[in-house]
Amino acid sequence: MTSARAMFRTYFASSLLVVVACGGTRTVAPAGGGGSGRAGTAGSVGGGVAGGAGTSGLAGTTGVAGTGVAGAGGAGGGAGAGTSGAGGTSGAAGGSSGAAGAGSGAECRTAADCMLVSDCCACRAEPKGAQVASCPATCAVDACAADEIQAHEVTCAFDRCVVARSCDTTRVTCPADPAECPPGTIHSVRDACWGPCLPPTECNRVAACSSCGAGSVCVRQQVTAGHTTGCVTPAPDCRAGNYCGCLEACPGACVEADAGVECICAGC
Repeated sequence: MTSARAMFRTYFASSLLVVVACGGTRTVAPAGGGGSGRAGTAGSVGGGVAGGAGTSGLAGTTGVAGTGVAGAGGAGGGAGAGTSGAGGTSGAAGGSSGAAGAGSGAECRTAADCMLVSDCCACRAEPKGAQVASCPATCAVDACAADEIQAHEVTCAFDRCVVARSCDTTRVTCPADPAECPPGTIHSVRDACWGPCLPPTECNRVAACSSCGAGSVCVRQQVTAGHTTGCVTPAPDCRAGNYCGCLEACPGACVEADAGVECICAGC
């Protein structure tokens, strides 16, 4: 009996040491329970799990800068002044009465402002002092001599230098048939019969506006007995719609018509 108690005490002491050493808890079986109890599970150390570091946000992308169109700056005050355009040269006065400037449509005021030019190419009237193109052709007799036109046969009609010959063929009364004229020319009148062929713009008058060829403008001038009709060559920049302003063919009032211009004579 004593030995059994001693053994029990020894077993109990050993078990207590084991329990203390493990630091856990155990359920002790009632006295007289045969099997040894299982060691208690060690308690988990308290403490929150550290949270993961937050993910940094992505940096925003920089916006594209707008391309501003620079406004055109005003001209600086320090800029050099532009070169002024050269003024047009005015035509030289010619003849005792003073011919119209070469820059205008008019060529003359009186016959004294004109001269006769003759070569192998043509017989024509020109303003005195005008530059005349040379004729490359060669001939035995010049054009004026061949047509029996004298050097003094020049006049001023519609402010243009022309040959002092009429091409108003309504005045022809002779029975002869006219010879054919070269293209660009019409018959003149001599002694009430057919005269040499001339360009319409070289005649001091024509029968009608239909006599004027391409590149010329018809001018009808009122006179006491009716009308005098002529053909004039306009300046390069003179156009229909402004004939009265740029032809300079009327001494007085001017009205533009389909065929050209009508010169109004206030005193007729």
